[in-house]
Amino acid sequence: MPVVDDATEITVLQLPKFKAEAMQLIGTEGTEALALYLADHPDDGDVIPDAGGAENVSVRCYAKNVKTDLTADEKKELRRIAANLKGAQ
Repeated sequence: MPVVDDATEITVLQLPKFKAEAMQLIGTEGTEALALYLADHPDDGDVIPDAGGAENVSVRCYAKNVKTDLTADEKKELRRIAANLKGAQ
């Protein structure tokens, strides 16, 4: 595999709640495969740019056949988390 010196480094951060949900839904191999996929395809997730690269933050995981959208409280929690993450950079 060729090395690209000017490639952007991507960090995939899995918050604890996401990791617990993902482990139940897709297991260890699926969770690791998702992280690798997001690192290779950062535009497919919500990326928070910083000075040295970018972070892809995995916050929630749920089965679409069980739950089709987040509740108002869950959306509020995600906005709070996103604001904290952006402020930490």
